[in-house]
Amino acid sequence: MLMKRDIQGSRIINSPSITSHASSLLPLKKSCTPSLNLQHPCYKGEEPYAVAINVPKNQCQGNFDPLNEYFLPLKTNATYKFTIFLSRLLLLFLLPDWTESVENNTVDVNTLARIINFFEKNYKRVDGDGHHRQYAVAISVPKHQCQPNFSPSNNSFLTQENATNVKNAIANETNALYQGAELIAAGTRKVVISKKQQHNMHSESLLLNPADNSPMTKLLNKTKGGCSVFYTFDSPCVNTCLNATGNHSVIKALENWKKHAGIKAFVFKNFWKFDTHKKNLQNEFKQIAAHVPLFRCVSETQCYACKGEGNTPINAQCLPNQN
Repeated sequence: MLMKRDIQGSRIINSPSITSHASSLLPLKKSCTPSLNLQHPCYKGEEPYAVAINVPKNQCQGNFDPLNEYFLPLKTNATYKFTIFLSRLLLLFLLPDWTESVENNTVDVNTLARIINFFEKNYKRVDGDGHHRQYAVAISVPKHQCQPNFSPSNNSFLTQENATNVKNAIANETNALYQGAELIAAGTRKVVISKKQQHNMHSESLLLNPADNSPMTKLLNKTKGGCSVFYTFDSPCVNTCLNATGNHSVIKALENWKKHAGIKAFVFKNFWKFDTHKKNLQNEFKQIAAHVPLFRCVSETQCYACKGEGNTPINAQCLPNQN
């Protein structure tokens, strides 16, 4: 039943006849009693309906009968039903586009595996004795290069970057940074304070800090709506990179990256050796997943979506086996 408070707000006016008339405007199943309960099972389909009117006061008072008197003359039952039909039809047209839009903003995991394999073949940091060293790479490329069926090659992918120049730059520990047209990369930078006091700046921090003016910021600002991938050989360390209050934290940079349009993927391969036995590693990784999709890629054919958004746990494939 429709209820309307009068201008003075002193009483409630009930109008069963208007309720009946408004109910007749909505498509009902046979043998059902009209009702304005929007979730009532009488209504066809699963979609709720709502009707609002703004009419003269007398049409909500006394014995006014909307079925036999002058009431909403320009809005017939057929008009309302046709409007409902059009809204459903519009939804049918928009739904495929919306679905496609969601899919088009998600990296294809198989293509991602091939991209990471391309990094490993072309930019991997290896010592003279064959020991693999930590490095990180980030790219900003056209969207189609992160979608199904794309296979990166030296002739079709990152063609403005010279692999030798990249590897030489990140191997130089005094700078350890490369900034190109579509790619940035970093090794580890040695910081010497004194003979007894020195440390290495990690590659993730070199690319992502300072958060508002980092190499990553500059790379993302070159294009909009494409695909950006950040790959680190070892997972970001808990004590430095994932320490939200630390001087070298990457969390703020990830917050900024989240605002950038287009496909995004944060990828790692191995677990940082000092973090493999930490019990809270899931919560630490969720700090990444809260801002950008997190993946672990271990080979040319194996990439795992780590999940971890909201209350979703991190995929077991993205956590070290602590048995």
